[in-house]
Amino acid sequence: MKRLAAHIAVIATLSVAFASCSKPAVSESFVSIEDRDVIGSYVFDMDLCDSLAAYDLYLYTRVDQRPSELAAQEDMELRVRWISPQGERYEEQVYFPVREKTKALYRSDFVPVEPGIWKLELSVRDEVEGLRGMGIVLERKDGTR
Repeated sequence: MKRLAAHIAVIATLSVAFASCSKPAVSESFVSIEDRDVIGSYVFDMDLCDSLAAYDLYLYTRVDQRPSELAAQEDMELRVRWISPQGERYEEQVYFPVREKTKALYRSDFVPVEPGIWKLELSVRDEVEGLRGMGIVLERKDGTR
């Protein structure tokens, strides 16, 4: 009886240990203006390896301006380039509402066309004064496919 109780305790402990070692559902990365690549893009690697998950992707920034100055800003135009694990490129223009918020939902419930490590490149056209950099927040939604 004591052996059975000991085995159950070991199994329960291992179950908790394995669950606590799982990959976090949220990852965040920020690239400062000084750390852009040689052509001025903010480059992020995103782990989209889970083929059973959908993802939400937020863009965020930090701008050193007074609220009244920030409120007068136009939306920042961004060129967003996705590069797949196989090197396929997808590109679009979007606008970031910098005067309204510092974090904005870019894509909701998206599923990559192929699982793997994707590269995201953000290029800002006409950067606002005081821009400190750009960041992303990637939220994995397990089992949503």
